Amino acid sequence: MNDADEIFNVVGIAEYLNMGVQQIYQMTCKRGQERHKPPLPFFKLGGKTVFRKSAIAKWISESAAKKK
Repeated sequence: MNDADEIFNVVGIAEYLNMGVQQIYQMTCKRGQERHKPPLPFFKLGGKTVFRKSAIAKWISESAAKKK
């Protein structure tokens, strides 16, 4: 697995984004996905919410572009 394919759990992505764990959970709930455009990309793996580093990098770029 290369660095871009790294998988984060909720705690790991919170640390990576310098955000709180509760804020990450709020962004992944249905209402949070509707509020945040583009929504935070995640998927379920064995019932756990996980995040792919490459998808998060793309999300950061899209979010930054949207704010310009």
